[in-house]
Amino acid sequence: MNSHDVVRLLFDERPAFHGQGDGGHNWGLSPDVLEWLAETIHRDDRTFETGCGYSTMVFAAAGAKHTAISPFSEEHQRIAAWAKNHGIASDNVDFIASRSEETLPHLPAIPLRIALIDGWHAFPGPYLDWFYLAPRLDVGGFLLVDDTQLPVCRILRDFLRAEEGRWRVHKTLGKTEIFQKLSPDLFAGEWDTQPFGATPVIEFAEYFNAFFRNPIARAVKRIPGAKECVRALRHRMPSGQRDAK
Repeated sequence: MNSHDVVRLLFDERPAFHGQGDGGHNWGLSPDVLEWLAETIHRDDRTFETGCGYSTMVFAAAGAKHTAISPFSEEHQRIAAWAKNHGIASDNVDFIASRSEETLPHLPAIPLRIALIDGWHAFPGPYLDWFYLAPRLDVGGFLLVDDTQLPVCRILRDFLRAEEGRWRVHKTLGKTEIFQKLSPDLFAGEWDTQPFGATPVIEFAEYFNAFFRNPIARAVKRIPGAKECVRALRHRMPSGQRDAK
């Protein structure tokens, strides 16, 4: 059974790998992302994912030397059992039952061809996964960022989109963005050399205060008697309007 057959079988049976205890949840990648993986993975590729699920089965079926890291060993056991029941070898998969932010800093720096970030989606999870996985990824290798509909994952996506010369958007498949690594120099320079970080973010209220309200207020204060007039007007306002000011 090849990896494309496994994708079809997963969506025919829809096994639920996720959750503690009895499980019962399925947070798998979309079929088009899994088909891309099945098409792209070469046998004996070194691959890695934070999280686990349907993607783990595709990595296993394609013959990658794969590592999946997620905190719940029950999920790993369900995946391995489903693979065994369907005659799919999973002995090429190294399951690590741990949190990625605790374990990634201590893993050997083995070069990777494909890395999938699909684990802890709360801040700062995806950024930590990227920080430790990106240097291990081969130049020309692929990084997948899933669930870009979520603000934390979307920021990582937007950062990588802006990193011209270091990353390139290879493909967008729904809420999964696939990037290709272009350079080994991922942390070159400072904040002002990173296009994403060098662009100031000013909200309208800040812009209005900085360029209109504050200069006008300073100019009015220089007019003799203006400050007293303003105080008198505020004193005569109804209390609700005065508080709103």
